[in-house]
Amino acid sequence: MILRKKVMSSFEILKCDTAEIAIYQESPSLVKIKKELGGDFQLLYISSILTKFVKKFNIGKNMNLEQIADAAKDIARLYYFMKPSELKYVLNKAKAGGYGKIYDRLDGPLILEWLNTYMEEREAACARHQEAKNLEYKKDINEAFEHEQMKEIYETIKKQPIMKKEKKTVKSKQQTISDVAQSWLTEFDKLERKGSYSNSGGRFVKVGDKIMSQDEFFNHKLNEYNEANIPKAGDE
Repeated sequence: MILRKKVMSSFEILKCDTAEIAIYQESPSLVKIKKELGGDFQLLYISSILTKFVKKFNIGKNMNLEQIADAAKDIARLYYFMKPSELKYVLNKAKAGGYGKIYDRLDGPLILEWLNTYMEEREAACARHQEAKNLEYKKDINEAFEHEQMKEIYETIKKQPIMKKEKKTVKSKQQTISDVAQSWLTEFDKLERKGSYSNSGGRFVKVGDKIMSQDEFFNHKLNEYNEANIPKAGDE
């Protein structure tokens, strides 16, 4: 549950050096703030951000409270998916002239224009982030292929087709080493996100009542695989 005091006080410490940092900052989105704390609080929060921003400018046509409230409503309606850190990034960039020089006018339409321009930057940042994640995932897969347990299961897969325990249906298509590695890494990643026990010493997850390293997790999965798929002596 998001606490109102925490949301209001955390804006100043939100990191927003780049668009990517702002997007993937660990903070709730505007729509989540609305869902958990209500629409009135969401608008008050956005309005407070804009109020602090406009006070930094000594220009002839600055925004009054009514204009700030209207701009907050537009932002909540059009950019509900953004995080406060993103709004902070856009406003900081605008203040530094990143979206063009601010002359003698500051109003809602101008702020919405900045946010609209930011959307292209946001899309590019998300693409870079996803590409980096894909490269990291491929690296994990390649490292998994070098793992002793994966080498062992590779030899097992080459010789033994995977079959369901039920005799009604038999899988004739053999799984590849890539299929197995990806499924295990995906499961490990999900468990890590669910409750991370990782630290500077490595990555760890909890399976049942046991904390396992990645190596121990692979051993555990290999034992499960062997038990389920390799015929025991005397089995037909």
